[in-house]
Amino acid sequence: MPKSGQDIVPQTVTHVFLYTDKSSQSVFTLALLVHLSLSSIVMLLPILLLLITNPQSRLASPRAIEADPWKLLPPIGEFSLYFIILSLISTLIAGNWAWIPQTWGATCVTTLKSSFSYLRPNFALLQVDPF
Repeated sequence: MPKSGQDIVPQTVTHVFLYTDKSSQSVFTLALLVHLSLSSIVMLLPILLLLITNPQSRLASPRAIEADPWKLLPPIGEFSLYFIILSLISTLIAGNWAWIPQTWGATCVTTLKSSFSYLRPNFALLQVDPF
């Protein structure tokens, strides 16, 4: 699925804040990104893991992550708080909760339709060669 400009900008800003040790700003822009596009939730765990460790590449010398998993709780709580605040602001602006199925619902339906289109059976594979 091609990314739009509204997805690329918060994603880039999230990474910039992440690599400059500005964790709160990084978590906020991640919450904004997920609020704009729910499919970006898959970035939550990798970014949180980079927050509790150092954001240096492990390609040259792969090793296990040396971090306490309990350090994930404050950033997860901060992300949840930002996400809830953004949702409440959207609800106040829209006047009610009707914006959710029209935005996130449309995203989920579109994503599911495109995902299931790839799951159709290919009957050409089932043809038996007579020879």
